[in-house]
Amino acid sequence: IKVKNNGEIAGFVSNIVDYLTNGLTFSSELNPDWYISNGNLYTKKLASEAIKPGETKEVKLILTKTMTTENTGVVNNRAEIYEAYNEYGIADINSTPNNNVASENDMGSADVIIAVSTGGTILTYVILAIINTILIAVAIRLMIKNNIINIKRGRR
Repeated sequence: IKVKNNGEIAGFVSNIVDYLTNGLTFSSELNPDWYISNGNLYTKKLASEAIKPGETKEVKLILTKTMTTENTGVVNNRAEIYEAYNEYGIADINSTPNNNVASENDMGSADVIIAVSTGGTILTYVILAIINTILIAVAIRLMIKNNIINIKRGRR
């Protein structure tokens, strides 16, 4: 999750919320900087880091999904700045933290497309390559046999 300061003064993001999507699983072992509360995920990882104007900071969140044949498709994950402040006490002029409004610039989302692949494509290419090699060898043999191609052999 990337957090960028679009403002004109340095600010702090004291908490970020990830609205855990149904079907995704959180593991505290994989995400030591995150905790779960009321079905949402939170991190205070950036709380002590000033984000300068134009600067971007990043936090990592790993979620897992148990796959079945029925749950492929698009999964949308959303995160938002939950709490932010600056040393001047000036409020953000174009978004309100923790209001879950998708059109504000303190909210972000990512779509992940999950599809099933059996590896058949690679196997198909290998089989086609073998068949093509055999066909080329047979064609060359027939051209030699019918004197279309003459191969001169040296004498011993």
